[in-house]
Amino acid sequence: MLATITQDIEAPGRLVAHHIATTDLDEAQGFISTHTAPVKLETAPQGGGVWFDANYFISDEFMALETRMSGGLSLVPQVEYDTVMVRMGLSGVMRAEGSRAVERSGPDELLIYAARTGRRMLFDTDRHDLVLVLPAERVRQRVQHLIGQPVALPLDFMIPMNCDNPLGAALFSLGAAFKCGLAGSAPLMHSPIGLRRHGDALLGLMLSAIGAEKINSLAGPVSSLAAIDVARAEEYMRHNAGNAIGVSDVADALGISMRSLQYGFRKHRRTHPLAVLQRMRLEGLREDILRNPLRPIAEVAQRWGFTHLGRLSKQYQEAFGERPSVTARRGRG
Repeated sequence: MLATITQDIEAPGRLVAHHIATTDLDEAQGFISTHTAPVKLETAPQGGGVWFDANYFISDEFMALETRMSGGLSLVPQVEYDTVMVRMGLSGVMRAEGSRAVERSGPDELLIYAARTGRRMLFDTDRHDLVLVLPAERVRQRVQHLIGQPVALPLDFMIPMNCDNPLGAALFSLGAAFKCGLAGSAPLMHSPIGLRRHGDALLGLMLSAIGAEKINSLAGPVSSLAAIDVARAEEYMRHNAGNAIGVSDVADALGISMRSLQYGFRKHRRTHPLAVLQRMRLEGLREDILRNPLRPIAEVAQRWGFTHLGRLSKQYQEAFGERPSVTARRGRG
């Protein structure tokens, strides 16, 4: 009898975890098809035993998938799946057949591609991947926010990178942050703000990979933003800093494009709106610690979207000249 383990866990927020470990090809195919899109798994004629082990973390805004599978397998999409993926190789070798090219990917190499571009994934050796996925519609919406006009972005690309490329290194670092945030006590599963921040970072890096030239070619002139509109944006952020909002939500609330918002903050505040939102969250965290000095700092930090205590301590020290633990001691008197 084939050994199979499946487990589904739903977090208090919006992230659901699914796990499978199986040596049954049909079961692995069914798992992938259920949680992403219909696929067909095939084995090479000379292939050995099949095994598939995966952890899927799925939220409203993105997916993080960690997969291990036996060499000789190939994955063939059965429908067009309208997503953009970053597939990071942790070990093993694979090939991706696109509409116009075949790209090879090994350890410390990644592929950024529109899923509808990937015709077949061939896993030449035992393979360990970390895959970050965004809905293509979210990518198109962000481009629209950036340029301030409707677009129909043709998502048909496959971009290979490795860690020698600064953007590739940044994506691998983000992948490591996802893994850290979903391991152990899985702080990301309990922090909607943290989830949103990671998803926004993924989207920003994906857009950088698509290329500023292609995106900017769709842009018209940037509209001027008055100082009073910047103040309105700050007021909206101040009231919503404790919620899972991003810069695009601020632009939507004001009825302007993200480019106009960013231009207005550079002109009137000499900074970026994301930096202002981050500072407000640090201030909210500080007030929360002082009001609740006996609560664990990690628990309070999660509520404000800070899931990495080492990075938080550095940011907090730079902002207030002391560590969060010192603030808590002062709060306890």
